[in-house]
Amino acid sequence: MAYEIETKILDINADEIKSNLLALGAQKIQETRLSINWYQVKGTKEGNEDWFLRIRSYSEGRHEVTWKSKSVEVGITKQQEEINFTIAEPKKLANLFEKLDLEKYGHQEKDRISFSFKDWHFDIDQYPGMPPFL
Repeated sequence: MAYEIETKILDINADEIKSNLLALGAQKIQETRLSINWYQVKGTKEGNEDWFLRIRSYSEGRHEVTWKSKSVEVGITKQQEEINFTIAEPKKLANLFEKLDLEKYGHQEKDRISFSFKDWHFDIDQYPGMPPFL
């Protein structure tokens, strides 16, 4: 079981961050467009969910599903328990979720460039029409 501890840094200069990461020896591991659909139990009020599901598709054709627990704030970070695995047919899984009476409550798309450095993972994300963040 994986845990994600995440900190977001807003208002970045993406080109400068990329250059600095590469200069430190980080490896660029992906550059993709993500399409994400979010699912939860029908009728759940925002902020009251104990868990939710995400189907994420990458522009190169890879797909995955993730179960995510409710976030717990730890200092300036958020921690969530995650169960994540690769899937072959995201549309069929979305149909199964609907048959199980889950509702799709959100859709988003964003561009992501990811780097790996030592034990750290860095994502530079950008939603259409918005500034990038780390």
